[in-house]
Amino acid sequence: MKIKLNSFSSTPAYLMAAFVVLAGMMFLAKPAHAFNPLYYTAVQNGPLPVAQSSPCSACATTAAVVNNTLAGGQPMYWFLTSNVAWLSASKTCQGTTGCADTTSLAPGASTTINVTPNTSNLPVGGPYVGTITVNGYSDPAKTVVANPATATITVNYTITAPCTANAMTSTPATSSASPIPWNSSATLNFSSNNCTSATLSGGQYGAGTAEPVSGTASTGVLTTTTTFTFKPCGPGGCATPVTQTVNVGAQPCYIAIASTYNGAANTLPPSGFNYTLTGSSVINGSNTTGASPWAVAPGASWTLNPVTPVSGTVHLVNITPSNAQGCLTSGSTTTFTANFADNPPPAPGGITGENTQIDPAAVACTHIRLSWGASANATSYYLYRSTSSSNPALGGNPWVDTGSTATTYDYVPLASDPGYFYFVAAHNNGGTSAPPTGPATASALSPSPCNADFSVSNKVLTKINNNPFPFTSPNGCIGNGSGTVPKTIRVGDKVSWSINICNQGNQDATNVVITDTLTDLAPVAGSYVLTTSPPSSSGPITPTMTGTCATGTCTLTFNIASVPKGTNAIITYDTTTLVPTGTTQTLNRFRDQVSFTYSVVGQTANNLGCTSSGTGSANPCVVSDPGFIVFFNGPKAPNQTEINP
Repeated sequence: MKIKLNSFSSTPAYLMAAFVVLAGMMFLAKPAHAFNPLYYTAVQNGPLPVAQSSPCSACATTAAVVNNTLAGGQPMYWFLTSNVAWLSASKTCQGTTGCADTTSLAPGASTTINVTPNTSNLPVGGPYVGTITVNGYSDPAKTVVANPATATITVNYTITAPCTANAMTSTPATSSASPIPWNSSATLNFSSNNCTSATLSGGQYGAGTAEPVSGTASTGVLTTTTTFTFKPCGPGGCATPVTQTVNVGAQPCYIAIASTYNGAANTLPPSGFNYTLTGSSVINGSNTTGASPWAVAPGASWTLNPVTPVSGTVHLVNITPSNAQGCLTSGSTTTFTANFADNPPPAPGGITGENTQIDPAAVACTHIRLSWGASANATSYYLYRSTSSSNPALGGNPWVDTGSTATTYDYVPLASDPGYFYFVAAHNNGGTSAPPTGPATASALSPSPCNADFSVSNKVLTKINNNPFPFTSPNGCIGNGSGTVPKTIRVGDKVSWSINICNQGNQDATNVVITDTLTDLAPVAGSYVLTTSPPSSSGPITPTMTGTCATGTCTLTFNIASVPKGTNAIITYDTTTLVPTGTTQTLNRFRDQVSFTYSVVGQTANNLGCTSSGTGSANPCVVSDPGFIVFFNGPKAPNQTEINP
């Protein structure tokens, strides 16, 4: 049989005695138990804290009584005692005579007991030491002791004072009958005993913020009655929380002033508005956007009295919701709204009107310019026109709203418009100056027609066999040329030409088609060049040909699209003379004559002659030219020119 020994020391006498007992058991007990003596332990499962608050409701520990005898060995019977009154156990015996628990502790089994101190009657201090003694036996009658005979559990700790919270107060002291003023603050006063930490909750402190275990804290601005809670804690646990209710007085009534202004967008009226609020007392304020709300006593009627602004640029339209409003209940707000508008601007200065050239490069035609003097505080100007010189009545729909502060207005009337008298009025968000200023002229101002004018267009002979030929041309079209005329122009000589289409009018010409008829001249292919000025640009142009140019009779048609006002279109090309032939001195003549048609936007016909007067003439413009050129087929031919014979 295996023997398990505890940690106590042994002597030879003890061992001898044990041997005698065991030897006796070998003869008295059954062979299966002959070498299996009873052996047990009593062990605390965790130490009690060395420092505890009194009373300590959570200071219990557990212990285990274990029968360490091998399987098949002896059962165990036990009971325990405490050497101090404040230390007790949840189970005091097992199997011994008189025990409520009649069962034994079988080999290998254990029993758990709760060891609980009750220190409520002990003073603060210590250390306090107590023991629980377990007595083990091999029989219920407690005649044969177990091995060991006793085992002890020792408790050693110090009692500390519990954490307690004192009553919390506020300064000033408040009650439902004597609250602090609304929107004011109070100071909380709190203290504790034997505590190491604390939290304060309620109001702006929310769920709980760390605070000293004793001290003060401001509540901040309070608008409603609030209950604050103070909870301190110590080593042995937390104290019962204490509370303090801070009573807040009723919220006062308020009168608010607001201003609206229908002037320029996102702007406010000029400064200088004074408000007087009259009721049970008088409150004065000066603000363009509205003073901060004024606290007033409830139950009274209050009246807003605005004063006209000192700037004089705006006026009071109305006060809404009304001039007198009552502030009736706690926490209510009444808002007066003063609505202001601009004063209408003064009348603008005298208006003038004229037919003028809005485009400096063009002559005056159907362009009318109106001018007037500026008006202070105007944001735009209204223009009126009438066939009568009497001053028109102001209306919501003027002839023109300029939409700006410019003091001139240009426009192009229809050619069919009658003559008008023109008037002007200044406008802003406050209204329109009255009556309109005008008329602009003593008599009705009529439009001047716009024309395309080709009356200076021409065709000239510029060179003979690349030698300059003297010619003249109107200023503004092409320059004058000079040179030496050969005595004889013969068959095959190269004659150079310039067709000059010059629009000196004030209207663009479109769909310009030039027709050039040649007699006894053959054009040189690839020599055609179109030049426009201004701006100066050149490029080749190809005409459409009809007739038989090689035999001396053909027509060239050029399509040059458009000739803007103030622009020259110049076509240059070369021809070869076809007559005379032979050696006999003979008089011969050739001719090159040009005409063209065009359109003018807004006119009633496309072909209007050299000046588009709007009469609807269908005649093409026939340009001046050198006419018939005379030359001789002889050795002594004189220099002669025949112009338009």
